[in-house]
Amino acid sequence: MGLKLQEDGSGQSVVRMGVEDDVLEMTNEDLIGEMEEEFSNDGYDVEEYDFDDDKYQGIEGTKSFDDINSFSFDDAEEDSSFEWTSKSSLFKKTYIFEGKADPDNLSDMDETDQLMADQLDFNFFLVLPFSPSDHNADTVEGKQLMWEMDFNDTNEIYVEGSKLNYLTFVIIGIVIIAGIIFFIQRRKKNQYQTDESQKTV
Repeated sequence: MGLKLQEDGSGQSVVRMGVEDDVLEMTNEDLIGEMEEEFSNDGYDVEEYDFDDDKYQGIEGTKSFDDINSFSFDDAEEDSSFEWTSKSSLFKKTYIFEGKADPDNLSDMDETDQLMADQLDFNFFLVLPFSPSDHNADTVEGKQLMWEMDFNDTNEIYVEGSKLNYLTFVIIGIVIIAGIIFFIQRRKKNQYQTDESQKTV
């Protein structure tokens, strides 16, 4: 599961689920179809997902949100599991993403289900609109960060990144250009006055 985040806090939630081919061959149930139906009922747009190997078959579900600060993967939760804040300085704007990924009710699983959970790979990923400068992710590829989740614990997530404040540079550029124009015009004016003085003499 993961998030694709924009600067304004909007974005998409993404859930990818894959099942090993060997497991699909051992059951008569349509596991992929059941997953598609479940996520469609939860408001996700679902399509087949290519895991880039011959081991898994699965789906990807995506759903848009307007504000990450009020979003949760669990619709039953009233509060968001994530916080997206920013602070500005003269030359840059810094964004901070914090959150907790707590696998739903896994601590209440019975022993048999827990043994099954131990066979699962559960990852959380975050795609930012810029490259991170500080984080506690396990791996980073460009603007995407990945955390390997622990089923038996609450997983803390932290990312920080900055973007240059281009408005400041634009204003500085305008001031510099205006200063150059003023200097050139003043120099031309002084030169003109000097030429006129020489003509008078």
